[in-house]
Amino acid sequence: MRRDLLALGLFLLFLGVVFISASRVTVKLEPLEKWVVVEDVRVEEPASSLVVEGHLAREDRYRVYFVLAPPSPGPFSLDTTVLVNLTDPNGYMESYYIPIEREDLMLFLKAPFPEGVANYTGTYKVRAEAILGVFFNYLSLQKIELVEREPQYPYGTLLPVGIAILLGGVGISILGAKISKRRRIRYRRPLHKRKG
Repeated sequence: MRRDLLALGLFLLFLGVVFISASRVTVKLEPLEKWVVVEDVRVEEPASSLVVEGHLAREDRYRVYFVLAPPSPGPFSLDTTVLVNLTDPNGYMESYYIPIEREDLMLFLKAPFPEGVANYTGTYKVRAEAILGVFFNYLSLQKIELVEREPQYPYGTLLPVGIAILLGGVGISILGAKISKRRRIRYRRPLHKRKG
């Protein structure tokens, strides 16, 4: 019996069992934040102004999202802007100015979409106006919702590794149990010669 091989095999057996056990543990994932549309408006013909109203609860995270129509070729003003006015249920209005720049026939926002946290529960009104040469195709009021995700099991990585280590441990243990060390037999000289 090779004790070193047997010990290694038993260690690998233990390690394989640990990996297989760990692969059966569920991993709970954090909820995913997702923007959902509260209210929106889409137009067939590009418009210079759009209005949308939607209900928000207090502490809802919201944003105003819009899509601009492709610009027409020709001169483009450096002062082209989108003005967004958001009015809360109490009549308080907040204004956002979003500068627009053009490269070739692509439009780029130089500021992020307006967003914030609702202070009151009720109907919020959004009015978006395009200033100097841009038009809207779409306007929406959106809010964040938490989407629960399915728990996951780490079968994909830990289970095959655990099985491989376990089988290796079984093989090495069997090998260690069957192989024996050869013992040296020392030849002893007789100390005295017998007189015959």
